[in-house]
Amino acid sequence: MLKLGLSAGAAGVLAAGGALYASVRREPTPGAGRLLLSDGEADFLAKIADVYFPPGNPIGVAATDVDLVGTIDAWMAPMPPSERGVVRLLFSVFDRWPQLSFSSSERFTTLPLEARTQILDGMHQSDNPAAQAAEQLLRGVVSIAFFDDDRTLAGVGHRYGCPI
Repeated sequence: MLKLGLSAGAAGVLAAGGALYASVRREPTPGAGRLLLSDGEADFLAKIADVYFPPGNPIGVAATDVDLVGTIDAWMAPMPPSERGVVRLLFSVFDRWPQLSFSSSERFTTLPLEARTQILDGMHQSDNPAAQAAEQLLRGVVSIAFFDDDRTLAGVGHRYGCPI
């Protein structure tokens, strides 16, 4: 009975992994006005960015004030399909992380801001190097796009040119 249960569980995990891999192997239809990112991927990136750069943050510019998704879309568009597939797989797995870790029956994108913040804080403070790396990678991607905007640079007081 134990062997049968373990075999069924392993088959279920393999089937779910195969379905997840197949879902990111095919290029989804880009959202309106985008080069590459689908509406779901754009929503995922916006939900991540909302955690790191919420309205009222000390910079004075929120993630919703900048075209963060458009910037990431432009970066990803010229990537080779194999590299885009890896990035998309990361987005997809991370969006499903609350379900895969059995911490919630919902996807990351459907959770309220407080729950999304707790997930990212937990990964940041985790003893698991893979969890830390995933959180740092996502933080890096949205941070670079956020600080690529002129409004954000103005919010931190950045000026181009020589100050003399």
